[in-house]
Amino acid sequence: MCDDVTSAVYARDQLNANVLGIGGATVGIHMIQDIVKAYLDATYKETPENKKIIDKIDNIAKPNPEQKDNPHFFDTELEKWAEGVYHD
Repeated sequence: MCDDVTSAVYARDQLNANVLGIGGATVGIHMIQDIVKAYLDATYKETPENKKIIDKIDNIAKPNPEQKDNPHFFDTELEKWAEGVYHD
């Protein structure tokens, strides 16, 4: 979650982030535009330290083979939604 340009550039430059989260209710539109522009202009700069951090992050959650390309993965949740278990 970014609320400033520095965090967005760090995420891209140092962590090779491919997703940017911004709190739309807490960050003004002009700041959001500046954050997105800086993020898109930034490029990843691999270093041994960055690689080590990224490897650590990647090892937190292992891919679930049952999830990939499974059109029924969310069936249980969709059934609960249809039953009214979840609410907007």
